[in-house]
Amino acid sequence: MTERESLFKDKSSAVIYLCCSKRKGKITAALSRHFNLIDPNRNPRKGPPVLRAFIRAMRTYLALRKLREDDHPLMVMVDSPTPAHIAMGMIAKSLHLPFFVRLRGGMWREVEDKWQLKPFPIKQLYSTYYHFCRRRILSLADGIITVSYFLKNQIICNTDIDLGKIMPVYNPINFAAFDETQKGNFRKNLKISEHDKIILTVTNFNYYKKYMGITYYLSAILQVLQENRNWYFVIVGGGYSFERARKSILEMVQEDIREQIVLTGYYEPIEEAFVDADVVLHLAFRETAPNVVLEAQAARKPVLVNHFGGTAELLQNRYDQPSCVIKEVSELYQSLTTLVKSEQLRKSIGQKNRQAVTEKFTYDNIGNDFCRCINLILDRKVRSR
Repeated sequence: MTERESLFKDKSSAVIYLCCSKRKGKITAALSRHFNLIDPNRNPRKGPPVLRAFIRAMRTYLALRKLREDDHPLMVMVDSPTPAHIAMGMIAKSLHLPFFVRLRGGMWREVEDKWQLKPFPIKQLYSTYYHFCRRRILSLADGIITVSYFLKNQIICNTDIDLGKIMPVYNPINFAAFDETQKGNFRKNLKISEHDKIILTVTNFNYYKKYMGITYYLSAILQVLQENRNWYFVIVGGGYSFERARKSILEMVQEDIREQIVLTGYYEPIEEAFVDADVVLHLAFRETAPNVVLEAQAARKPVLVNHFGGTAELLQNRYDQPSCVIKEVSELYQSLTTLVKSEQLRKSIGQKNRQAVTEKFTYDNIGNDFCRCINLILDRKVRSR
């Protein structure tokens, strides 16, 4: 096994059996720079859930056993603590294969947050189930690659896992998606003229602690809109709490500026919203590494965020004027007003933001980070034997 693990330094021969969710597209382009990826993506479509799970597990076991017999070194990577991924980890351990977990979140009560409207017993059941899955999959992992340093610290605070197993690697950004997106489509769909300006927020209305940041800071935004009637506050995002949140937000808005508040629900392609925005806000109290912040910078937009979770560490440039990392409501008003009043400042900060993320969040750079972290964790495992 030691010899097999050491072969991961041979980037041309290493194979990752990648069992991920629909978000896997964010990292596959980076991982493929150094590893050969195999995505099983073959789930049985018929039969009871237990039978389908058994068939999938058997397929995985047989596929990994066959791959292990080849000359290439092999590892398994999953990206969430689900029962299916726990099964992947158990299969990997039975075959003596390195098992990695790519963790995006889940260390601080997101489950309770997501199921906030459910009756208490059901919410408690979901929470207990999720935390069991999380503990089990982390105990199986040879390495845990987190999406931010903040999440790494959360794992350290909430578990007794060996610190040497935990390493952060950010998500990469597809810059071409923003560069190739035509401007104007988003404004046209919302009937906002090219002479008017957009303050954009992209959020998820499934998680209360994520979108409540909007209501908490809304008074500052409304004051800016009151003083600048050609500006719109556009909130993009959907979820099962969308209508409830929409009602609570609009109840806080004065009648004379209500037409300056637009809630779109889900919107695709999301790149159209970013390229047409003039300023981007990300206001949330429960985030580990929101891609919204990186995507806004990739689209050359100034970004204001509040100082919670892992959001601030993604903002590469923190300028003295305006403050890009917000704490108080009054600070948001001041910083937002400064940006609204100066188109030149918006463009300048937007260009600096693009330059900053281009230097760090490309597929090549993130691929190098993945390769480095995987090899460090495996080397450490070999030395500890």
